[in-house]
Amino acid sequence: SLDPRSYTKVGTLQRRDDHFDIYERTFVDQLSPINTEFQNGMQVLGAEVLTDSFQTALAVEIKFVAPSSGLITPTKTFLHLIDPAAPDNVVTQLDQPLPTDLSQPHLYGIPLPHGLLKREYELWLGLYEPQSPGAPRVLTRAGQDRILLGRFVLGAHNP
Repeated sequence: SLDPRSYTKVGTLQRRDDHFDIYERTFVDQLSPINTEFQNGMQVLGAEVLTDSFQTALAVEIKFVAPSSGLITPTKTFLHLIDPAAPDNVVTQLDQPLPTDLSQPHLYGIPLPHGLLKREYELWLGLYEPQSPGAPRVLTRAGQDRILLGRFVLGAHNP
């Protein structure tokens, strides 16, 4: 049976007086291992990043593991898409609370800007404490304030 909720409209074709909507289904099935622990005990075991054929969005699946004692302070995630040629310029971002159910990988959707120039971009993941003064980033055990999920060539197809 067809489950329309698992499909996303990515475009429309116009033919004479008719139009046809184009839908895609993204299968997220292979997490690349990351195995990074943050100083608050939160772990990132793996991630996978996909985009639709029109490159209108990124689908990012991340497997988190919470510390057995739980988190002491509320924590949020950030995903930043960066142009390495201008590393201080965030092309697009998504900030959300950590998922409450960590039994399964969590899927994030990040819209991509229209007219994105074709080049290599980097996707970074980090944690921060929004209720602490200055909303400091949570460092990894290695002392980094974010982790690289991957480098991707984007902007190849803009409808």
